Amino acid sequence: MDMHSGTFNPQDFAWQGLTLTPAAAIHIRELVAKQPGMVGVRLGVKQTGCAGFG
Repeated sequence: MDMHSGTFNPQDFAWQGLTLTPAAAIHIRELVAKQPGMVGVRLGVKQTGCAGFG
C-alpha cells in the first residue's frame, strides 16, 4: 500500500459557482416568470448511471 502525505488547503475547494445548460437556464427563467414573488430555486442532483456519483 502506498501512502502519500501533503497539506490540505481549503481554498483549493472554494465555491466556484454553478454552471447550467442552456435548457436548464430557460427552464428556470420560465419558473421565475410564472411566480413573480419567487425568492429562490431549489436544485438537486439525481444519482444515475455509472458517472461516478454515488
